[in-house]
Amino acid sequence: MSRLTASRQWLPGEDLYRRFAEGGKAAGRFRFVLWQQGESDVIENIATATYVDRLQIIHAGLDKEWGFSPRWLLAKSTLHPTVYRKPVEEARIREAIDQLWKRPGFGQGPDTDILAGENRGGVKSRRHFSPIGQRRAGLMWFASVWAAMHGEPKQ
Repeated sequence: MSRLTASRQWLPGEDLYRRFAEGGKAAGRFRFVLWQQGESDVIENIATATYVDRLQIIHAGLDKEWGFSPRWLLAKSTLHPTVYRKPVEEARIREAIDQLWKRPGFGQGPDTDILAGENRGGVKSRRHFSPIGQRRAGLMWFASVWAAMHGEPKQ
């Protein structure tokens, strides 16, 4: 079984959607969904509009399943340099996330694509991040959740 998951695999009717819905129900009420996915959609050459549509369908379906609407914080996570280099396809998913950040029910997560060099898995590892990269991505998520909970500081 492949460990890659494209957005199509999270759509209503799919096993990942069912498991996500069940997990959310078991958790009870929560404020945020932290979404870090996109690399498999880069591999599958998904159009910007398709990614936007899929995320909105998943979000709306889960809102109905759960009976409430947590805000989805979306990370920009399109790079997987140990597997591919596809700047055009990566840009499509990044644009989709930019569009979704502006829509109701979605918010800004971290841009983990900025993590490079020592933050990435080794050439033959097929890992997204090295141990230090995982910690830094976690800190970026902390900052995004903090900002979503407390608002950005006024300048």
